Amino acid sequence: MEKIYPFTILDVAGILDLKVRRRQPTNMDVDCPFCNHKKGKMNINLVKNVFRCNYCETSGGMIDLYAKLHGINQKQAFAEICEILHCGKKAPEYQTLAAKQKNMVPELEQVEKADLETRDQTYRMLLSQLILTASHKQNLLERGLRVDEIVKYQYRMNCSRLCGQHKKASM
Repeated sequence: MEKIYPFTILDVAGILDLKVRRRQPTNMDVDCPFCNHKKGKMNINLVKNVFRCNYCETSGGMIDLYAKLHGINQKQAFAEICEILHCGKKAPEYQTLAAKQKNMVPELEQVEKADLETRDQTYRMLLSQLILTASHKQNLLERGLRVDEIVKYQYRMNCSRLCGQHKKASM
């Protein structure tokens, strides 16, 4: 049975004043307060109320986020969060705000995974859109790769980042 809390992980992130780098409807990437990585390596899932840093691998639920950062147990963390957010004292206002925030997060329909042949075609088409510039090819060679390995493993890069460079390097 899923526990119902009077707050969300978005509230906890607000209390902790986490620096948001990217925000999508269902998640956001923030600077990790545990490893202090400053490029938004911690992902906060707003639907599941969980977090995970892709750099230091610290993870958990919304109460864990607060508890681990302050070095306290979950019960203390829950009590402190409720005190900060005035849970129960300003219930009508807060519950209205929480209900609005919950409605802002769209329910995502899980689609069935495509069959292997369709996925293979899709990935091959994606790879065909990518290129390898002469400078990147040279960099791979300097790092010890052979030309046959570069071809075999289809080393490419996203050409949209090249600012107009669309020439393929000859293999």
